Amino acid sequence: LKNADLVHVHAGDRIGFWAAWFKQKYGYKLVYTEHWAIYDSNTSDAFENRNIWFRFYMKWLWKKTDLVASISTKLYSSMEAKYAVSKPFMIFPNVLDQAFEESQENSIPDEKSNEDVVTLLHVSNFEARKNVFELIQTVNDLIRSGRKLRLILIGAGSEKFSDYISENIVILPSMNAQELSEYYKQADVFILPSDAENSPCVISEALSFGLPVIATDVGGVSEMINETNGVLIPRFQTPQEKENKISEAILEFLSKSQTFDRDAIKHHAEGLYGSEPVIHALIEQYKQLVCAESPEYP
Repeated sequence: LKNADLVHVHAGDRIGFWAAWFKQKYGYKLVYTEHWAIYDSNTSDAFENRNIWFRFYMKWLWKKTDLVASISTKLYSSMEAKYAVSKPFMIFPNVLDQAFEESQENSIPDEKSNEDVVTLLHVSNFEARKNVFELIQTVNDLIRSGRKLRLILIGAGSEKFSDYISENIVILPSMNAQELSEYYKQADVFILPSDAENSPCVISEALSFGLPVIATDVGGVSEMINETNGVLIPRFQTPQEKENKISEAILEFLSKSQTFDRDAIKHHAEGLYGSEPVIHALIEQYKQLVCAESPEYP
């Protein structure tokens, strides 16, 4: 740290305190990125429910930060409200894994007719807040009502739902980016009906393959999804609402699935989440921070 002109902390838990502490001694610029959903007060592990030491050192990091490189405006606003101090900030979206960027050639499949089976893809860690059980129940109900659907679920913890595997419900363990790319290419829509999120990597990944996205309007999701690239599920007010709202969102997608321009979705996402535009924006911010006080800096 003593040789640094600039330090960028990704996720402030633990290491962020020391980066902020030594800044006083070494005088570097401090950039801070956070991804955590704890700044949503509706989550069980919300910031205000944490212990005093945790809240103290996270506030200390915020106080010493020169630039917040936030993954969404909503997350920055939530953190600003918790700490009651405004900071300069930039939008620093989650960048696509290089393996996804290399796998996107020919990722837009032929258009389907209304008579074809529609494949929904879900990728997550299968935590309770992802509402995987409710998603499975909803899709099964829609299939029983005559809808032609297939649901593929991929991720760590998938074994907990193995009893729900059927002809139309495919459940697979987590896999690497190259393997996962094939499922993004095969799907018709990505779905993430979570109780809480920030700006999920899986949404930017799905969009980069031209997939429309159905996702709950939580965290920074509404900054990623709009009427041109998906359907927002209204935030759940009660547990009883979940399946109804997930079902309504899937039906809304089915009613206008032919209107989404998947090629436009793909190219727009690449411009936002591709490595080149994100790297360029970040380097420019680094230069401004360092060169403001050191004009001779190369």
